[in-house]
Amino acid sequence: LSYLVTCDPNACEQGEGTTERDNTACAAMRAAYPGKDGTEHTEAVAACLHWPGGVKWDSDVLARRMKLLSDFYGGCMAVVEANNFGSALMKDLKREGVALYRRRKVDDSNPNKELKIDGYLSTGKSREWWVQAAAKAIREKALRCRYQPACNEFQTFILAPSGKAEAVAGSHDDWVACLSIGLVTQCYSPYPRRQSIADRSWQAGGWGRAEVTTNHHFGSGA
Repeated sequence: LSYLVTCDPNACEQGEGTTERDNTACAAMRAAYPGKDGTEHTEAVAACLHWPGGVKWDSDVLARRMKLLSDFYGGCMAVVEANNFGSALMKDLKREGVALYRRRKVDDSNPNKELKIDGYLSTGKSREWWVQAAAKAIREKALRCRYQPACNEFQTFILAPSGKAEAVAGSHDDWVACLSIGLVTQCYSPYPRRQSIADRSWQAGGWGRAEVTTNHHFGSGA
């Protein structure tokens, strides 16, 4: 099995038609794989960072939680949306020793040179990539997700009269962006041990009660 951690950090912005600020969306995703009986298992959301009322942690706190999530799934790579708060978060993730997804870009001063830059930068063009990845996954029923806040956001993510795919007024698209960036980058890392983690649960110590279970939440009582 292979996993990745994907994150859309909050920008502390209010969505149109709502007084609530956006939240950080972060999850571990499992790659699709063929079962021993020939059944094709789709990509799936394995675990989510969760906090009542939404995750709005500082970057260093978020980085520690993401490190735990990455370690639980075999030290898998993390892909972070590089916009806004993303650069600060990736700096803290590097300090924690988390492997980061790096996008490729042609050097402006030397067209023959290719640069590798941390994170996924959402531009008008690259945003459309993850929108289309989400549309395909929904159409083909190729993504399994049991986390209700994420499911709710997918239900309110629409094609507006302007032609742009976006959250309806009063809603957010943090989880749509988070999971869709995971779908489009596909930066999965193989789980290093042979045993399955399907029934594995773990409790962290040191700064509160943090529990991880497959297809459940990952939070802290600190």
